[in-house]
Amino acid sequence: NSRIIIYEMMKKLGLEGGDIIQVKTDSITFINKKEINLENFISKDLEGWKLEDYNPIGEKCGIYYDTPATFKYEKKVIL
Repeated sequence: NSRIIIYEMMKKLGLEGGDIIQVKTDSITFINKKEINLENFISKDLEGWKLEDYNPIGEKCGIYYDTPATFKYEKKVIL
């Protein structure tokens, strides 16, 4: 179960609630306050942990909350 794997990794890293920025299905984004040597946890295997830069989402991600959801398709012609 992916949640158990992520939880166990968070325990290994010694993360606390205030360190965690976000948790996704296959990743943990956190502030490395303890300056943990992350190289000890990185793997080149397909199912191993990877290290990536964090890029926060600054604005709404293309979802228009003011527009009601619909399955109608309006064909627009651009000349």
